[in-house]
Amino acid sequence: MLLTRQKILLAYLYLFWKWCSRLHLTKSLFLFCQENENNIYDFHPYKRWPFSELIFLDLRKLDEKGIIKNGEFLVNISDTEKVKEIINKLDSQLIYLLQSIIIKYWKTTDNQLMEKVYEKFPYFAINNPQKKWKYNQYDPRLSKENTKPIISTIWYEWITIDKYINRLIENNITILIDVRKNPNSMKYGFSTTRLKYICEKRSIKYLLISELWIESLKRKKLETYEDYKRLFKWYRQTLPWKEKYINDISNILKNQERIALTCFEANEKYCHRTEVANYLYNFTNWEYELKHI
Repeated sequence: MLLTRQKILLAYLYLFWKWCSRLHLTKSLFLFCQENENNIYDFHPYKRWPFSELIFLDLRKLDEKGIIKNGEFLVNISDTEKVKEIINKLDSQLIYLLQSIIIKYWKTTDNQLMEKVYEKFPYFAINNPQKKWKYNQYDPRLSKENTKPIISTIWYEWITIDKYINRLIENNITILIDVRKNPNSMKYGFSTTRLKYICEKRSIKYLLISELWIESLKRKKLETYEDYKRLFKWYRQTLPWKEKYINDISNILKNQERIALTCFEANEKYCHRTEVANYLYNFTNWEYELKHI
């Protein structure tokens, strides 16, 4: 079964009706999402353009199914009848919006399309090495409040890897510290090997400190906030025994780094990363800002 976003991607290729460069496809879907306030895909600034890890994941998956041909530079439909059957079930309004994007941009070259993206959404051009000076004013990493060391926490329960990376960029996080015991995830992009690769390609260092986790037996039968409060009261009492790791993070902060402690749960009140952050905040004598992003 295909996801809705994959069906929309296929619909775009079908309506475009010719070989499409991966750059053109990605930027057209970006403009489709931005101009129609549609969040089927999230994006973050990467290299010269807005990028979506999930678009490239979907291209690989659809290629594996034999529905498209995902080349190094170009993409095309392999099974036209299958795609036609799939998109006939899509909402007609979505088809209309996709057609509008195609009519608007199909004659533009890849470079012209990029210039239109830069003009309308300059934030996504902040990593363009040829024109970086031009877009410095849109780069949140250069703002005064984002240059000081910080202790922050970040979650990924309800968000995509692209939205997650975008939050790291917006807050100029320089080191992501993973405090999960088992850093594997069913969600794409959040298992430790892939997450480390994605972060470091974006000049964000990745560090796994699984020793700060709470053992699984202690996390059973947590049903109410009171249950969590009791658990975290116990956990706080164990942290002095783990001060080696707290001290390691403190030394990272002293090097003027902006750190984010990461785990799964969206609500920081229900996650041990907040207890680690609070302990670290006190350990460093409240020298740094503490923020949940």
